[in-house]
Amino acid sequence: MKRTILAATLVCATAAGVLTGCSGSKDTAGEASTAAVTTSPAPVTTAPKGPLDGLSAQEISDKAVAAMTALTSATADGTAMDGKESAHLHITLAQSGKCLATVAEGGGTVHIISTLEYTYMKGDTTFWTSQGNDGTTLGNALHGRWLKIPGTAAANPDLKEFCDLKTFMGDITKDDGGAKTKGAPTRLDGQTVIPITETGSHGKVVAYVADSATPYALKVVDSGSGTVSFSGFDKPLHVYAPAPAETVSQSSLSL
Repeated sequence: MKRTILAATLVCATAAGVLTGCSGSKDTAGEASTAAVTTSPAPVTTAPKGPLDGLSAQEISDKAVAAMTALTSATADGTAMDGKESAHLHITLAQSGKCLATVAEGGGTVHIISTLEYTYMKGDTTFWTSQGNDGTTLGNALHGRWLKIPGTAAANPDLKEFCDLKTFMGDITKDDGGAKTKGAPTRLDGQTVIPITETGSHGKVVAYVADSATPYALKVVDSGSGTVSFSGFDKPLHVYAPAPAETVSQSSLSL
């Protein structure tokens, strides 16, 4: 085939400013995404003192960055702006290169499975049509089957931003030098978290860091780009390739 048709919908803006902030500025489309941001948890009025109680905002941020970048696997759920479209994603990725992802945008959805040898992609008609003439042709050739591509998604330039754990966490923990403030403890899904807020030229970003011995960032809200929640920390990721009859090898296509 002439080129691989991929959905490059998840960029740094998906979790822009997580913990320490992504570099770069927002465009007007990003500013319009504030409606997708969920409300903040309510403050805890009588929260017991936790491991992060005596630490500064920067110290908490540093510990959260260390915890997130040391992960062997994690799951992320979020909504972000990709141009003028709202992209919804659910991904589970591991250091091994394995990845499971679902990305929905503009009424179309694509599923991705990455084993240690191959990457499999399955999009609906709307997704393939949105990729242009080549995408429509490819979608017609697949007939609802999975496209089988040699190599892991983590090694693919268009997919590694959300299927390579090191790249993903590296993007969302970049420090752009903005000042950080520490908020009062709040409760999020039954767990005490400390809000760390960074306000800069890119807007306001709030990371809700678990007030625990391992301070993971459980949720990040970006006033200009959207929201992302993290779970499944270090849980084993089991990935299974689709049945051969349900796949079409990239090498067998002459597009």
